[in-house]
Amino acid sequence: MRQKIFLILITIFFLNFVYPKDFRDPFSPLLPQDAEEEEMIGRIEGEGRKETEEIYYPPPEVNVEGVLWGTDNPLTIIDGEVYKVGDKIKNTEVKVFKIEKNSVYIGYKGRLHRLTTKKKEERR
Repeated sequence: MRQKIFLILITIFFLNFVYPKDFRDPFSPLLPQDAEEEEMIGRIEGEGRKETEEIYYPPPEVNVEGVLWGTDNPLTIIDGEVYKVGDKIKNTEVKVFKIEKNSVYIGYKGRLHRLTTKKKEERR
């Protein structure tokens, strides 16, 4: 009988529990989120696709010369400069979003583009 009363009281307590208003939400991120970055990451993962037609802007011509991907922070060489995820490519509006073994995903004007490294025969 005591166990039943105890369980009822515990249940009532937890059902009516509310965080005080001056406490922050424990599930909200501590760091500010970049809306553009979240949208692009969603597109990489296949989420957030829009059904409406959008104007297509091809990305500026950039040359992916190489990828250093065997580390915790992969790097890419684009037009002779080294970039990591999150960097903006010099003199363009292009942002590096994801680096894989043979490809680099860049964001340009709200769209995600996949660039691949060129083989030695193609460079000549």
